[in-house]
Amino acid sequence: MKAKDRHTATRRALALAAFLLALAARGFGQGDEATEREAMAAFLAEAGNQAAIYNGPRESQYLFRLDGHPYLRTEEFREGEIRFDGRLYPNVRLRLNTHLDELVILSPDRRMMTVVPPDRMEEARVDTLLVRYLAPRGKDDAALAEGYYVRLTSGACPLWKRARKSLQERAEDMQLIHYFQERVDYYVERDGRFLPANSRRALLRALSDRRDALSQFIKREKLSFRGDNRERSLVRVALYYESLNP
Repeated sequence: MKAKDRHTATRRALALAAFLLALAARGFGQGDEATEREAMAAFLAEAGNQAAIYNGPRESQYLFRLDGHPYLRTEEFREGEIRFDGRLYPNVRLRLNTHLDELVILSPDRRMMTVVPPDRMEEARVDTLLVRYLAPRGKDDAALAEGYYVRLTSGACPLWKRARKSLQERAEDMQLIHYFQERVDYYVERDGRFLPANSRRALLRALSDRRDALSQFIKREKLSFRGDNRERSLVRVALYYESLNP
């Protein structure tokens, strides 16, 4: 057997093992072998040659009451695609847990929620957003924390977003409520470096070759970089910058 074929067989075996463990966790007993076989057959029929991307660990569950959710934008799985082990898998459903910093994929039968190993994933698209797992590549990227990032704009100097949610607690009506507090950082990718861009000043510093034109654009459009307006304004300036550099 060739090395590639052995690798494929190993991945398939891991996928089957993960699926059997999932079945066991749902309470199938030794007397339910026929049910297990039917469920496995249905899973394989639906997953087809995509079974390899569903063999990661299962998503952790929150066992207490939550106010809000830990995901980017929405807790719903969204249509997308993923490049995994060098192969593109279209028509998958994904969501990004920004509390645990995990990309989660939903199995075709909608029964399993599996964490994608970041070291085997090159990139993913969730709706229109490009998602990558990034890490500092040298002292110039010292401000870049390892983890998942979302690209907000494309071009010569893309704008990236790093969202993280931390779990907090508060007392309410004699109960302990857990909620999430979000922190978002922005970066401009330029010449292989990731430059902080959390504010108007930082963004203009990162795009200094067009500083005067961008400053005039910000003033003319009356852009605000505070609160909920920050991301929209950063994106608008980044897009305008690209329009100046066709």
